[in-house]
Amino acid sequence: MPGKICSSASIQAGCQDAVQDFFNRLTTDEKILFQATDKSEQLINDLVDLDEKHKVSVSRKIVPNLQAFVTGVDRYAGAMDVISSTVSMMSPIWGCCRVVLQIAKEYSEYFDKLSEMFEEIGYNLTCLRRYPRLYPDNDVLKESMVDIFQAIVEFCVKAREVFQQGKKEHSTPRVFNSIGLRATWKLVWKPFKVQFGGIIDRVKSSMSRIEHEVDLAEKELASASRAKADGERKLQAARWDTLLNRQELAQMNQWLAPANAVVNHNAATKLRHQGTGTWFIDGEPFKKWVSTDHSFLWLHAIPGGGKTILASTIIDWIRQRKERAGVGLTYFYCDYKDKQKQSPTRIISTILSMIANKNEDIFRRIYGFFEEQLKENPAYTPEFDELLNNFADFVGDSLDELYIVVDALDETEDRECVAYAFKKISETCKCARLLVTSRHEIDIARAFEGANSTSIAPGDIADDLELYIRSEVGAKIKAKKLKLRDPGLQDSICERLIEGAHGMFQWVKCQIDQLCRLRNDRAIRTALDDLPKTLHDTYIRILRKLEAECADEVESVQRLLRWLVRGTRNLTLDELAECVSIDPASNEEAFDFDSVFTDPEDVIELCGSLVITSSDGTVSLAHYTVKEFLVSDHIKGLMPTFFVGCSDVHAELASVCLTYLCYEDFSALPDDPVETLLQTHAPYKFLRYAVQSWGAHAHLSEGDETVFNLTMRLLRSENDSRGNYILWRHMYRYLHKATGQRSKIPSISPLYFASLFGLPEAVSSLLEEDPESDNVEAMKAASSAGHDAVVKVFLDQRTPIESTLLEQCLYEASAAGRDEVVTLLLGSGVDVNASGGKHGTALQVAALEGRQNVVSTLLERGADKEVTCQRYGRPLAAAAEKCHIHTVKTLLDHGAKINGRGGWHGFPLISAIVAKNMQLVDIFIGRGADVNALGGRYGCPLMAAASMNMLDLIRSLVGHGARVNDENDKGSDALYAACIGGHLDAVELLLCLGADVNAKGGKHRNALNAASATGNIEIVKCLIASGADVDFFDEHYGNSIQVAAAAGHDEVVRILADAGVDVNAPSGDRGTALISAAQNGHTKTVQLLFKLGVPSGHTYEMTNALMVTARKGFSKTVQLLVGEGACMDDVSTLATYPKCTALEAAADKSHLETVKLLLDLGADVNYENEGEYGTPLIAAILSDKPYTHVIAALLDAGANVKATVNAAACAGGCALGAAIFRRNSDLCLDLIRRGAEVNETNGLYYNCLQLVMRYADEQFVDLLVDNGADINLAIEPSDDEEQDDGTVDALQTAVLYASKEMVQKLINMGADLHVEVPGARYTSPLQVASVRDDPLIVRMLLDKGCDVNATGGLYGSSLQAAAHFDCLEAARILLDAGADVDVAKAGSKGSAIMAASVAGHTELVQLLIQNKANVNLTDDTTYNYPLQAAAYHGHDGIVEALIAAGADPNRVGGICGTALQAAAKRGEFDICRVLLEAGADPNIISGRYGTALAAAYSEGFYEVIHLLYERGACHSLQGGEYGSALGAALGGSCQTLVITLLRRHHADPNLAIRKYGSPLQAYICSRRADDVFATLLELGANVNAHGGLYGTPLIAAAAHGDEEEASAFLDAGAQVNMYGTVYHPTALHSAIQSGNLSLVKLFVEHGADIHIKDSFHGPPLEYAASLAELRIVRYLLALGADINTNSTGRYHNVMQAAAISGHETTIRYLVNRGAELHERGGKYGSTLVASVLSGDPDTVELLLKHGVNVNTRGGIFGYALQAAAARGSISLVLLLLRYGADINVQGGKYGTALQAACAFGDYELVQLLIERGANVNTSGGLCRTALQAAALFGHDYLCELLMKNGATWSLADRNLLHFTASRLDNADEILQAAWEAQENGWPETEGSDAEWTDEDEQSQSDTDDEILTLNVESIPLFDESHRPLVEINQPRAQSTGVNTLVAKEPVVAVAEGEPWTALDWLQVECGAGGDFA
Repeated sequence: MPGKICSSASIQAGCQDAVQDFFNRLTTDEKILFQATDKSEQLINDLVDLDEKHKVSVSRKIVPNLQAFVTGVDRYAGAMDVISSTVSMMSPIWGCCRVVLQIAKEYSEYFDKLSEMFEEIGYNLTCLRRYPRLYPDNDVLKESMVDIFQAIVEFCVKAREVFQQGKKEHSTPRVFNSIGLRATWKLVWKPFKVQFGGIIDRVKSSMSRIEHEVDLAEKELASASRAKADGERKLQAARWDTLLNRQELAQMNQWLAPANAVVNHNAATKLRHQGTGTWFIDGEPFKKWVSTDHSFLWLHAIPGGGKTILASTIIDWIRQRKERAGVGLTYFYCDYKDKQKQSPTRIISTILSMIANKNEDIFRRIYGFFEEQLKENPAYTPEFDELLNNFADFVGDSLDELYIVVDALDETEDRECVAYAFKKISETCKCARLLVTSRHEIDIARAFEGANSTSIAPGDIADDLELYIRSEVGAKIKAKKLKLRDPGLQDSICERLIEGAHGMFQWVKCQIDQLCRLRNDRAIRTALDDLPKTLHDTYIRILRKLEAECADEVESVQRLLRWLVRGTRNLTLDELAECVSIDPASNEEAFDFDSVFTDPEDVIELCGSLVITSSDGTVSLAHYTVKEFLVSDHIKGLMPTFFVGCSDVHAELASVCLTYLCYEDFSALPDDPVETLLQTHAPYKFLRYAVQSWGAHAHLSEGDETVFNLTMRLLRSENDSRGNYILWRHMYRYLHKATGQRSKIPSISPLYFASLFGLPEAVSSLLEEDPESDNVEAMKAASSAGHDAVVKVFLDQRTPIESTLLEQCLYEASAAGRDEVVTLLLGSGVDVNASGGKHGTALQVAALEGRQNVVSTLLERGADKEVTCQRYGRPLAAAAEKCHIHTVKTLLDHGAKINGRGGWHGFPLISAIVAKNMQLVDIFIGRGADVNALGGRYGCPLMAAASMNMLDLIRSLVGHGARVNDENDKGSDALYAACIGGHLDAVELLLCLGADVNAKGGKHRNALNAASATGNIEIVKCLIASGADVDFFDEHYGNSIQVAAAAGHDEVVRILADAGVDVNAPSGDRGTALISAAQNGHTKTVQLLFKLGVPSGHTYEMTNALMVTARKGFSKTVQLLVGEGACMDDVSTLATYPKCTALEAAADKSHLETVKLLLDLGADVNYENEGEYGTPLIAAILSDKPYTHVIAALLDAGANVKATVNAAACAGGCALGAAIFRRNSDLCLDLIRRGAEVNETNGLYYNCLQLVMRYADEQFVDLLVDNGADINLAIEPSDDEEQDDGTVDALQTAVLYASKEMVQKLINMGADLHVEVPGARYTSPLQVASVRDDPLIVRMLLDKGCDVNATGGLYGSSLQAAAHFDCLEAARILLDAGADVDVAKAGSKGSAIMAASVAGHTELVQLLIQNKANVNLTDDTTYNYPLQAAAYHGHDGIVEALIAAGADPNRVGGICGTALQAAAKRGEFDICRVLLEAGADPNIISGRYGTALAAAYSEGFYEVIHLLYERGACHSLQGGEYGSALGAALGGSCQTLVITLLRRHHADPNLAIRKYGSPLQAYICSRRADDVFATLLELGANVNAHGGLYGTPLIAAAAHGDEEEASAFLDAGAQVNMYGTVYHPTALHSAIQSGNLSLVKLFVEHGADIHIKDSFHGPPLEYAASLAELRIVRYLLALGADINTNSTGRYHNVMQAAAISGHETTIRYLVNRGAELHERGGKYGSTLVASVLSGDPDTVELLLKHGVNVNTRGGIFGYALQAAAARGSISLVLLLLRYGADINVQGGKYGTALQAACAFGDYELVQLLIERGANVNTSGGLCRTALQAAALFGHDYLCELLMKNGATWSLADRNLLHFTASRLDNADEILQAAWEAQENGWPETEGSDAEWTDEDEQSQSDTDDEILTLNVESIPLFDESHRPLVEINQPRAQSTGVNTLVAKEPVVAVAEGEPWTALDWLQVECGAGGDFA
């Protein structure tokens, strides 16, 4: 312990000695490092560098630990600078630490321990508060601070010694194994750690001394003056300012709207005398209250007993002795003089505001609560129940103790409510200690029954009272207000007052005031002998004395008292002076300032002790008892002139206000802003009060006639050309808003304000004057304010009120709790269940607002208690969410469903949980609420509880049966909710309760992902420790590491990776982990991912990551990714982002820094692609926020302005087009000057002039033309009608989009009026103008010479185009100009009338008819003639118009045959009726559906069917795709229609049906499940009818697996072996096809032949084997089916059929049953080839192992090796070669395996075959040679390989007739190019032979040897799943008529029906069975 330190110099010396000792021990290098260090940042930088160099060995805890140390030392440094008067004391500390860390960094494990020591020192220093700053002259503090400095230096000295010792031990020439080295270090470290413990204790000891000294100093401060305490509080407030956004704080206070309780406290403090209240502070009740957690104390006393003064004493004592960090104080003074301070809501909000202003955590909770509420309702104001219920949650655990002191509870407007509130706060807020004062009223005593209470007895305050009396009397004497001749009289006064006070301070005050008015000692002595006994007696005596002594002033005093008792607020002296001077009866027209009191204090003085003036200039009654006295019956009987009544007084006050407002002074029409008006009228002091309060007084005047007359005078002043009303209205609205009132004023009419204020007589009068006036807002205002008399006036009006308005009024009244209005409205017949506002019905809003009485009324009147609204659901849930307990009970008592669903939260129970109201939760559970109800935003009750960390509730819910896990695993669960909320306690509890840690559900799919997303490390660890599946991956949401990476939670990423989560998991919706981190700019996370094993380099993932981070402008991440090898010139592949490069992405988002960085890193500024933009320059120009600097940077970097790309269609795929699109003329000019081509065409994209017509204006036309643009430049036409407008040149585009002037300009410049572009949609601008329907342009083009009848393009003529698009005006002009109305053969839309009929343009059709259009004109369109088109599309009016014009209703043609058939197909009943009435024949057979009746039956239109029958339709006619009406009915009608057709209309049940042959077969294929089947059988349908898709009904049933129908068919005599069709030969085959063993057995039992051979599929056994139906195979073999029978079917035998299926289990089974493996023949030649074509190496090797000859010849490919090569399978080729396949054997389709491989085009396969010895020049097969095969199939890269390996060159053989001439020509081009390349020397390519080194050759040779020695299991990709990309067998689908043997094989298609021996197209000879010779 150093000696005493007294000066700054000695402080520095004490520190420097320790530093010098350390410095002397250092080596030279260490001294240099020490001297170079002066900042803490240098330590951190060293560690960051160390972390980069040793990414694995260095612990991740070091930097955070050292950061904690630096923070602590910084706190210490700030204090040290103060006491040492210097700012450089800390530099040596940083130097010492840096030296130690430099030595220690080589030993990672012990580096951790060292860093932990640093952290512990830092933690202790962090506890150092502001004390040294507050007490810089305290010697003990100085000594302790120096001791800490020396301890830190000593720590560094010893640490250095230990590591130096370890270093020596390590450098000693001994051999350590890993264990020995660790043991040695432990020997070194152990004593070191012990020594460090002493240093830590030394630091702690110094800190303890500092804390002790501070406690003493604070006690000294506590006794200091109040000024110093106030200064300290200001300092604390200043510190708070640095922590909190003052704007947010102001916002919160605006929401809470707190009252100013400080004013009351300051007033009470001023009245308090020193030492007052100590008796209570020292008393047992107070001590117990202060020291007890969760305590409550009610302090009650008589009126005037000093409760308020005592409350101020308590508050100041707590502030001085208790308030500190972790201990809060808040208080409130209820005040009868201020309405704001009587409101329960305002009391709670003020208390909350006080706490929040002192504690940031509490502030954040309250602020967050309001933000959530305001998202939903911008006009939200807090409800009392909500604030009360959330009070405990707002406070949370932010405070250890919270003292709440509330004075004068008896002066609130709802004492019971406030008492309940404080009792609840005491019960729910664990840290709260409440003290409440009031008079002992019965209702308050009942509310606080059972609570701790104490009273103020006269004896308790005797000392205080005596102190007060003696102090006040002495003060009055000293101030010469109490004048005594006899000094001894002072003691007499005091003794007499003490004797008569009886504990009433107010009584004493009044007596002293009265004594001061007396002028001599005798009068004083007389008064002392006759003091009044009570306060009321005192007040009576004051008034009587006033009457006796100042009779002239009595009236003024009476007026003054009325204003003070009945005023809406306290008035100032100036306001009172004016209002008292006004006489409404005087009839004065202007305000008389001369009548105003010169000194209003004179009147105040007359009132004596009844009135006081506050410091802010307002006047009020001196005490609550004064008001009680003035309105009491006692004074009414005794002194009635001073009695202050209610309605009469309000009438007087209202008259004064209105008289004042009606003065001429305020009659001028206001033109200035309200602020200016208020300034102009500043001399009128009473104006603000009169403006704001006259309405309230008028309402309470109860219809006073004078008030009514004055009211109407003001409201009608506007009609009299006076501005009084307008001025008042302006000021009222301004002051309404300025005072913070949230309700808006929606109307400015007199009627509205009269209704708002509740003035029924005025409303009635205004309505009589103007019965039609807008009463909506007025009536709603009256309803909301509860003015039932006004509402009745509206209801009594003669003009009925709209029901909607009445419903809105009911809603408003219910919301405000106006029971009388609600009753009145319901009595007038308003629908109680009508929706009247935002939240639905009246009951819903009443429940939401907690209006219990209204809720009861509504329920009694039949309100629907289960009605729902989207937000709150049912009324019960709304009341629960807002914590209205009484309302909830009322609803429950009336039978509201406790589990009724609806709203955001789903159920009332969840709403109560969200509101955190445990009382309601218990009520709901007790009444049977479903604890497992699913619904709402929280999911279920348990999830809601978990989301809010309500642990007790979680236990309770589980105890009541709540399921911890989602049984279906479909949604999120409670564990997930707890993880999202970040509640570790809830997570642990749920896991203990059995929660499934791996349950799926929720946005992030499981709990681990949720915790990872929120970054909660402890929860992540907990879940992993509890068995969370680290391998979980969701295709949409990815895995946990991706979620954590997206949020940048590095530590979570590291923990997950350590736990085994795959950092390289495939991409979810967010992308891979790398992409997720990159797109949010988390550079450190990206670095970490690389360290954890994410591949770097040129990968798709790196490209995507680079693009997304460049798009966001994260330059550091961009640099990191490029440094790790990301390719800057690749296009991204992410589906959720534009396809573009990184440079394009950065340019598009105008990230200049990122653009420059990418360019500096080598990004290609001219890289072109087919992504979103095409080039970086186009991306920059098209940016939503184009930034000229980015464009300039790209141009300066050499961006090609001429580039055109197949991208950026809106810009024509070029930079100049992009500039035009953005209307940037300066950029356009710049690009042109740089070489941009103005006449560039780019495929289907607009050219530059077209872009101008589409997007820009005339200046761009001039700019382009001046620079050489071709006006008539045309682009390629497009046939996409939906995506392309079809214009091909500038004029057409201008006609479609631009102005008439622009079109005129182009024509004047020479634009062609007709274009001849093949395939163009329009051939003239007139067609385009007709489509646009612009009469001006149409006429102008006709005037310019456009041919009105020119045809061409998609629509034919201009008139046809206009008709197609319903351009009526254009059509009229064209017809007037001579357009041919009957052009039919031009265009693809038919004639003009056809086009209009199809599109349904009735007026245009009528126009064409008027112009003699041929209504029966036919064309080549789908419908052939207009009537059929109109009928099919349901255009009734057009049908009628066409028929009226002579259209033939029986004309035949088109898809539907007749118009009637078309209408019947679409169910157009009215059109059918019209056609039939016009003579349409219903029995014409034509068209797709045959007859009209069949068309109607195909869709089941029963009305049309009935109509057709009525008109003679015949159902037996045959034709159309259904064959007959019955066929159509079976396909599309309900069973009723079908059965009716059969029974009522006697349709033939055996009438042939086209596709399905018979009605029974049609029934089966239509997949019906009704009574039609039984009806058909009953009516004699032939079960053996042959024909149709399946041949017989039985086969159809088998093919569809319909066992019930099949059995019925057999019972009805169906022949089981009857032949069907080629692909469905028998019922047994179809049963096998459907895989239905039960059906197979059924058919066998009924005699099915299992040995049948003559079918396409072969015998049943063969067919079952081909489909791999092993169960059926076994069954058939058990029945004796021959396993080795050869057939004429497609597979030849069973083994080939099984082999082509590739099903190993089936093959093994057949082999084990003795199936023949060596049989040749059939489609594939052999079993081995079939197996090869299936692509499964396992089955191929299985056959080879069973002795199948690998070189067996047969089938289309000749040999297995050629088949494998044709399939492109390297693994199969290697396998066959390994088993001895002859690589050069000839035969088969391609002649050799090499030729087959060349046709397939696999470079590696061809290279492999050549390396294995394949002859490159063997001739034969499809292509003659391998070289020609490569050329014929376009594989030019193979030509080079073959020729390099000796292939003989020649052009394609022209005798290969099976190839087209174009194919041969292309082959010749490839071969010629190969020849030229060979002649010129093959170009060197990357990785060519010339670049190989000897080492590479040796490596390649080794690899080859390895391949040669591999067994089949080692073949590359052997384990990969193999299957043909297109299945060889598709028995369940109809054949397409083409047989593709191999999925990717480039073979020539062969007709299915050709015999296999007819292979002439191969030009090779074939042997028997299809084998090649």
